[in-house]
Amino acid sequence: MYSEEKLYDLSYFKDLYEGDMDAIKNSIKIFLDSLPEDLATLQKGYNEKNWKTFFFAAHKLKTPVRYLRIGNIHNEFEQMVELARGGKYSPEIDNLYNKILPILKLAGYQLLEFVSEND
Repeated sequence: MYSEEKLYDLSYFKDLYEGDMDAIKNSIKIFLDSLPEDLATLQKGYNEKNWKTFFFAAHKLKTPVRYLRIGNIHNEFEQMVELARGGKYSPEIDNLYNKILPILKLAGYQLLEFVSEND
């Protein structure tokens, strides 16, 4: 296991799909299928100071972060997205990005592990 503390919460999907584990896993798989590319785009935008690219990648990730309640960072994630809106830099983005990125990566590994254990 990647971490003792689970960095995601499936309660939204359990309610939405009335406990249908196959539907829950399918939703998670959709998120996981695009996560590597989305994270790469987010990192590229950040590293190249291309705030427009960064914003679009962050905006795409915002909804699954909220619905999966990843690391309880959804408020910070939404704040980061709003700061990057319009392709502009704000120094606060650095702090948020450096906090969010490792949590998001670890949660991705945990979700992958959850899906493989429940197949």
